[in-house]
Amino acid sequence: MQGSLAQMALLVLGWNAVMNVAFAWENLPEFQSLSEVEAGGFEGPGMLNSEYFSDLQAYGVTPDWESRWLAHTKALQIDFGSLNTTRFAIDNRLKIHQPILERFEVRFTYFEELDLERQSNHYVLELVFNPWKFLGLVFYGEPSFRKPNDDTGVAILLRPSEQHEIRFFNTFVDVTRLKYPDTPDTFLEPDVPASRGVVGRMWSNPPSSGRRGDFVEYALRYEVPTRWQFFGQNYIYSYWKGFASFYASQQMSSDSSAAFRFEFDRKHETREAIAPTTAVIGDWFTNRVTVLAESTFYSKGPNHDWEITPGLQLASRQWISNQGNGSYRDLLPYLRFKIPAWGPPSAKDAWVLGYSLAWHRELGSPQIGIRPEKDGSVEQRLNVSYEFSFGDRGKLVLFASADLDQFGTGGSWGGGCGQLELFF
Repeated sequence: MQGSLAQMALLVLGWNAVMNVAFAWENLPEFQSLSEVEAGGFEGPGMLNSEYFSDLQAYGVTPDWESRWLAHTKALQIDFGSLNTTRFAIDNRLKIHQPILERFEVRFTYFEELDLERQSNHYVLELVFNPWKFLGLVFYGEPSFRKPNDDTGVAILLRPSEQHEIRFFNTFVDVTRLKYPDTPDTFLEPDVPASRGVVGRMWSNPPSSGRRGDFVEYALRYEVPTRWQFFGQNYIYSYWKGFASFYASQQMSSDSSAAFRFEFDRKHETREAIAPTTAVIGDWFTNRVTVLAESTFYSKGPNHDWEITPGLQLASRQWISNQGNGSYRDLLPYLRFKIPAWGPPSAKDAWVLGYSLAWHRELGSPQIGIRPEKDGSVEQRLNVSYEFSFGDRGKLVLFASADLDQFGTGGSWGGGCGQLELFF
């Protein structure tokens, strides 16, 4: 078993080294916090493009992946897809939950959520003490090669049942930066960074039929106001952020299920010059909302073994700054057909055929990167993937996409994606 765990960890690290860079979603909001990458520049529409949300919707994993992730204590999921000629979107995660003694558990979590809006990767070690079956006390940390980036935290775990956890957490961010900085910057006390909130998860085991189990996840997080002085560049960076999310899947009948996901965050960041500087100075609010709803119908098709999934996603981004305002609004209806291919009933491969449409609105000031000529553009794509099933051990998915608006031309290639899921 130790060899298997080491192989899984090395596999994740290998993908990280090769790719170097949510699809838009936050899967583990309890471990997110302010980072040097966040402070490195203002977000804005100039970083995105009219096909961005269509790419994220196409490459993201489906709710049945989340169902299986919650139901296993040791799991690996890898998901990467091409956003453009220079960037991949990455959504990788690994978890190992291992009881050591009757009242003591060790948890290790690695995740990487990288796209054009967020670059976040974390290695978290948790020590869980369980004085009672319904209550756990958690001490966790995230050591870094550069010690100023170390995070530590404490949490309380409430367990109303074996498959229901409610976590109240407080993360102390970059705890040694004040005392042992290795760059000419520091936090300004008392406005030092911390992340606080609650995350709840409730789930059922996936049924033997291969369909997904029911689950509900919710989160609230507040990243406290922080002031961060950069001496070499002569400015003070200020920041706060609020976050909320909800994700649920429910079996509606013997032949159908439905899923709903909502995520919202609001961030305020400023750069204030304290002396002549070449850094970009500004005051920005960023508001993000993403909503997804879909239904899956089972036992369809000529042999009553197809799955048909219609869905709709809405992505909204709003930027309010002293340099101008702007917004993105994307409406993305989609349709997927999952058709069995080859293999035994317990490990049958499958084809997945999909169509998606993206109606993109882009409004606001060109000064911050808004392109009025892209407002109202429509993108259509055809998606084809093949799932290699490993039975109850996971699956491998290879995915290709075609741009239907440029079909038959040199621009018809719409990108590719790879996904891997393993349980051990």
